[in-house]
Amino acid sequence: MCKLLDSLQENRSKTKSITKSLLRRICEEGDSLEHHRQIDYDAFLQIQLEILKAIVETEKSITERNKGGSSSENLQIIDCLKERRHILKLLGSAVAWILLEFNRPYIRTLAMGHDPGFITFKKGLSAEVYALKKFHDPKNERTAILHDITHCLRVGDLTVIRPGEAYPIEIKLVIKRRKLDRRKIRQKRKMKILQEYYYKGESDKIHPGYTSLRRIVGKRDRHNWKEVTEVIKKAEKEGYCAQPVEKCLLYAAYTTESQLDRVINSLKKHWKKPFFTFGCLDKHMEGMPPILPLPIFEIPVKFKLKLLLGKVNFCTFLDMNSLCNVLNEKGFDCIVKEEGDAVQINVTRPSGESLMLGDGIIGRLLYECLSVQTVLDYTMDVLKFAAK
Repeated sequence: MCKLLDSLQENRSKTKSITKSLLRRICEEGDSLEHHRQIDYDAFLQIQLEILKAIVETEKSITERNKGGSSSENLQIIDCLKERRHILKLLGSAVAWILLEFNRPYIRTLAMGHDPGFITFKKGLSAEVYALKKFHDPKNERTAILHDITHCLRVGDLTVIRPGEAYPIEIKLVIKRRKLDRRKIRQKRKMKILQEYYYKGESDKIHPGYTSLRRIVGKRDRHNWKEVTEVIKKAEKEGYCAQPVEKCLLYAAYTTESQLDRVINSLKKHWKKPFFTFGCLDKHMEGMPPILPLPIFEIPVKFKLKLLLGKVNFCTFLDMNSLCNVLNEKGFDCIVKEEGDAVQINVTRPSGESLMLGDGIIGRLLYECLSVQTVLDYTMDVLKFAAK
């Protein structure tokens, strides 16, 4: 038992050390949604290579541990290593968002794929790393991001980046001259569809039977970063905190799972007969690809670290009925619909245009701390487009 505890403590300490070091470097070199500055491509190449090295080492440790059987002690250590891997890929996602200048349409497009799984024994990894270094050319304002170190880029192997430009590349399709197998043919076809969708802004091939539109507007998304910081700060002092931030949004933070019941009970004080859905930032660890990654939230670095390591938990509660009321006040006709486990809002303008607010925008309210005003802006933009 003592040996297990020592091993767990060693792994947790290593996770904390790696996370703290990489997170601080990303934040020091990084960007934000509100304050854009020149990005140091050299610094971010080194960060990418360090994340890659740490992911490979972690995956090798998991593989070795899997050979050791399914004892409860061994499984605890494997869980600890898997958590480190998730955090590393979340940090990689933060690098991708920064290098891509928060280009959500591009990231959302390339997120439409499956998690590639472990990369350690991937045959083409060495070729991808070689290409990463070759495409890196800061003097000509060019660099690249390796997709496998992220949760968010799941189609292709690399994205070559210039200021305001992004080009996805599939290395396997370039370096292998022999006849392509069915999987590679599907990848090539999907890459072509997604590239067309990104550059044209519209596609009926993404989801057959539906038209997918890429939102391009000049308005900046708004987030409740100040309120997030305040809630976490209060939770650190008092153990938990639950407070409304907008008519339909309540933020909560707590330091132990036992306090979650107190948070749920506090909802009754703020909403009468609430019909709510909620999201916890722990979900970021599971790799929600199109969502703005936690490491680049505009909150103090010390709070980011606590959230990443599970020292503080943060939840967003959204009352769907209240959100409908807000939309109704702005002149929309809204109906809440339940489709299995999913909750959607059908929004209609008096002139007849309609829109279904589903997992995309509601997910951003829950996991990005987005403001309701941005939802209203988004709804208006899409309905205006539909009216043309």
